[in-house]
Amino acid sequence: MQYVFGVFLILHGLIHTSYLTRGPEPAGPVAWPFHLEQSWVLSGVGLAQTPVRALGTLLCVLSIVLLVAAGLSVMGLVIPLAWWRPLTIAATVASLLLLVLYWHPWLAVGALLNVVVLVALLWANWSPVAAPAF
Repeated sequence: MQYVFGVFLILHGLIHTSYLTRGPEPAGPVAWPFHLEQSWVLSGVGLAQTPVRALGTLLCVLSIVLLVAAGLSVMGLVIPLAWWRPLTIAATVASLLLLVLYWHPWLAVGALLNVVVLVALLWANWSPVAAPAF
């Protein structure tokens, strides 16, 4: 189970790279959902485009790095296994903040995944890592 969850976290992190790429040209009414130039919250209070994009880029890079690190940690690769829970919590909070601040309806699935992971870790105290046998 820990490898499945680790791969999930890594893939979830890598999908955030979509924010760092130019989207395809719109071919109709469907718009690319990954834009850091405008935040419904930050732009709405009058913040200029440059700081809005800078904050979005920071949250995006933080989400990618933390989610990939959490995935590696959960699988016991490179990063100590003991770090998986705090890394996963920090990663999902950063990702959720990014998705909420730069909201697009297509991002609902990602936001829901973050909430499910947070509830599983913080409320249900779930762990994909098998308890050590004594």
